Amino acid sequence: MKLEMTLTAFFLIVLYVAASGLYAGNAIKPLPLYDRQIPLETPERGLDESCYWLGYHGDPDYFISFSDAPEGVAGCSMRFSVNGPESLMTARFLIYDPGDGTFGDDDVYVSVYDDNGIGFPGTLLVKKTLAAGSYPAYPSWTLVDFSSDNLVFSDDFHIAFTTDTGSGESESLLLDDGHMGAGRSCCFVDAGWTTFEDFFGLDLSYIVDVRLCKEVPSYDYYDTTWVESFFDVVYGPVPPDPEQLPDETIHLNGTFVLGWNDSYENGETGLMEIRNEISDMYLTGSSPSMGKTRLTRPPDLPASTGLATSVNPGIDFPAESFFDIYYEIEFPDVPQVIIPCLGSRSAPNIVSEIPINSMPPYYIDYSDGDYTPFVDRNDINTIAGWIKPRLQMQPEPCNCFGDPNDDGTSLTVADLVYLNNFVAFDGPPPDPMYQGDFNGDCVVDLLDVELFLCYNTYGMICFDEWPVRTCCEPDTIRGACCSVDPDSCRILAPFNCDFISGNYMGDNINCDPDPCSGVCDCIPGDANGSMTYNILDVTHIINYLYKGGPAPTPYPLCSGDANCDCKMNILDVTYIINYLYKGGNQPCTCEDWVIDCGPL
Repeated sequence: MKLEMTLTAFFLIVLYVAASGLYAGNAIKPLPLYDRQIPLETPERGLDESCYWLGYHGDPDYFISFSDAPEGVAGCSMRFSVNGPESLMTARFLIYDPGDGTFGDDDVYVSVYDDNGIGFPGTLLVKKTLAAGSYPAYPSWTLVDFSSDNLVFSDDFHIAFTTDTGSGESESLLLDDGHMGAGRSCCFVDAGWTTFEDFFGLDLSYIVDVRLCKEVPSYDYYDTTWVESFFDVVYGPVPPDPEQLPDETIHLNGTFVLGWNDSYENGETGLMEIRNEISDMYLTGSSPSMGKTRLTRPPDLPASTGLATSVNPGIDFPAESFFDIYYEIEFPDVPQVIIPCLGSRSAPNIVSEIPINSMPPYYIDYSDGDYTPFVDRNDINTIAGWIKPRLQMQPEPCNCFGDPNDDGTSLTVADLVYLNNFVAFDGPPPDPMYQGDFNGDCVVDLLDVELFLCYNTYGMICFDEWPVRTCCEPDTIRGACCSVDPDSCRILAPFNCDFISGNYMGDNINCDPDPCSGVCDCIPGDANGSMTYNILDVTHIINYLYKGGPAPTPYPLCSGDANCDCKMNILDVTYIINYLYKGGNQPCTCEDWVIDCGPL
């Protein structure tokens, strides 16, 4: 069916040119058959339902060369329709290079117009130049960022393209086969706009997509912002006395989209209100006791419930910003441990260092909707149960352009070899390190190599954005990895050690001396070092965890880890009691502990 439609469309072009005598036959040309076989990914909605991709085209079948177009044809455009207000964030399109198929040879100008009321471009709003050689050719997408241009539309708008002919081979745009009949493509001819169909006799659509974000009334949505987030986490069961709560700080990195409204600044009457919420969030890190940690916006995000309202009109809040944060926390290393949909309001210090002193934050458990005050402990607002969020924004994220070998060129085979050598074979690191973080997760590992390989096959479609925003100092922690052969030791990142089914021996552990063999003299769970198990081991662990007592001896972690899960907590106390008094299993051996948890 696809082949029939393509052949029919091509026949119509030949027939039209023969009948009319126009030069369309020289300007519009069918793609070579091998180029039609490249699959075109259909843009789909992301995790954030407020943002989506919009396009009106089928698969690429033709390309138009402006250097061969009839005299007076100087550009083209596509019309997009929204029911606004919606913000234009990104445009992407396909440039065809019938020559060597690499990068464009001429400058390309991408413009945004509003609509003139009759379906053609009206007022020019923004014009951007893509310099020759700075953009890829088909099958890779060329992306243009408009997120900082504040382009908000409530009805039709247009994305237009023109190109110079400095090389003598003006760049070509790809078109579909016309079977969608969108009626949205236009040409600029003799100082005026006309429809593509009226001029060329065919209703072909340019291969152009736009990414839009819906504007929630009375909110300004800031695009993805990089933050470093700290969470004080307490895990239960929760003792009656909050002072007994064990806590830890989890360092998380990632992105969120913030919705912001300050009615006081906007001139609205009544009490001063600040309404904020994070509409999309994906933060990752590692918990000292729970392992890998993911903090995301839950799929069933509730509507914003909170208004931070001043006690009296005109009196400033103790902080300039409040966030309604809805989140779900998952610990992938601990199966089925997910903290469900919670919400909290806090005044993070990204805009003000003034402490919260009159409106204590609270968190909301949406299973019952109760508002639970934070507990003030040591002058720190802490949830008596789970989480206290504090956010700190990094002013300027770093961008990965894909040049790990720092030779001034990006996304080359040499870059791929260099990155793989670092990740898999302990070669020299990317310079700077963030040039190796292709997925923006603030860690340089095998996932980045896999994404680079995807680009090598399918092009820019593998990236959600380009360049990739990442941390300026991604995690570079590596250590000794013992493979299946106990005498084999390699320096790898933890993720890559897991990938080869090895045993990661610990951060910054070297292979000389070899940690993959040696004498094991730890007794897991023998916290007081008495060489036997008794109730004194239980007392020792409790004193260490909750009362500031000494760490287990002789090995602070192994000697207290009775259940051999590579961390020490109240579960180790339960394990020893079950073993001593209820016929439970004996703690593991030292050798098994080292295999699972690393060197002593």
